[in-house]
Amino acid sequence: MDDPSRAGALEVAEGERLPGSPCACCAGPGELVWGFVNDAGSGPVCVYYVHWTLGRADHGAHFDLIVGPWGAGTGPADRIGVSLVYRRDVGAFTVIDAAERPFAEAQRLFSRALGREEVVTTPIAASVYRLVDAIWLGDSRIGELRARRGG
Repeated sequence: MDDPSRAGALEVAEGERLPGSPCACCAGPGELVWGFVNDAGSGPVCVYYVHWTLGRADHGAHFDLIVGPWGAGTGPADRIGVSLVYRRDVGAFTVIDAAERPFAEAQRLFSRALGREEVVTTPIAASVYRLVDAIWLGDSRIGELRARRGG
């Protein structure tokens, strides 16, 4: 798998905005957006999904990433699944076990869902945080997450 942290400029290509699953604890309406992160030199390097509960700054937002190249000549063996939760109350990201997230069921798109320790203790962490930074700054639909901190 190529290392997105050593590539060119990253750009977000927004996909669809979909109704997300209702929150398990409060039944609040969920929001789900997805898109691609493209490397200016090599094309798509990540597909991402962001899921959060609308209007609930006291709830986290999940960022699920499928990291690796997309397009002709690539396949699931070239990609991994990584998940983070954005804690809106403190404005911080934490890597979590990707296998525990619903997108892991779509594993036909990637070879393996990484656990927290497989990300934070390895060089892939820099790549993951660079991708999340691109999503954070480049996806106009997650403005609610950027704007609201605290409960």
